[in-house]
Amino acid sequence: FGSSHDEQPLDFHVCCILQLYSANRMSRLTCISCCCWAAVLPLACASFLTETDDASMMQMQAEVRHVAKAPTFAVLLTTYNTEDREAMYMARLQWWLKKTKLPIFVVDSAGRGFSPSLSTIRSFKQLKFNQANVLGHHVGSTEGELLSMQRAWEAFQDDWSKFDYVVKVTGKYVLPDLQSEMKKVNKGNSFIIENYSDHSDIGYLRWVNTEFLGFNAAHMGDLLGKLAMNDGGILEGKLGQMLMTREYSWRRLKSMMLPVKYWTKRGNGEQLVIF
Repeated sequence: FGSSHDEQPLDFHVCCILQLYSANRMSRLTCISCCCWAAVLPLACASFLTETDDASMMQMQAEVRHVAKAPTFAVLLTTYNTEDREAMYMARLQWWLKKTKLPIFVVDSAGRGFSPSLSTIRSFKQLKFNQANVLGHHVGSTEGELLSMQRAWEAFQDDWSKFDYVVKVTGKYVLPDLQSEMKKVNKGNSFIIENYSDHSDIGYLRWVNTEFLGFNAAHMGDLLGKLAMNDGGILEGKLGQMLMTREYSWRRLKSMMLPVKYWTKRGNGEQLVIF
């Protein structure tokens, strides 16, 4: 309470303070006489505390804890941006930049990259390299994908050190529900995996789809190295074998639908509509 010449009577201040607390805390407040303010202020506070709606307070505390647990993450879009795929990739990248506020990183293993003009939507970071210079012209999808993620890790690891997770998404897809689903994830998992599996019939975790795949940001380099060294064949099998060892904690997200506008055929000719 200041000593300004414009100072309001102290009974006015007391009532305003109590009304403010009442509005913010959804509390019930008994009527208090503010005539003898010096004696009443402690009583008013005591009355406020005893009349507080306990259920509302518990709800507020739960909401605060929920917000505090939400992990931070960046999105890595992996692309092979040949001329015949450029329009498709551009439409998806524009969606991620316009429809989300997530930190976006792009890696293009065709060596062409994307127009810097996209940064007029909002800023993002990209890395381009030609995988043929490393792997030759006959490259399997697993080798190409792992190389792209490893190169991206080398380029962006300092940026990613501020996040809990890095979620790799194949560049032909958009995921409107990704952010809301990631809010349900605890920090500290090694991997975040998708719910859908092309081959669930062959056994639990023996095939883990990787259209999106989340990594613990602090350990991503090591996890990529372990994936590359695993002898499980293609990436989906390598990941499944790692998870079955029970050495790595993981979380599976709930199914997420792809918007019809962005349905795209995969390399095997099938069209994926749900993750």
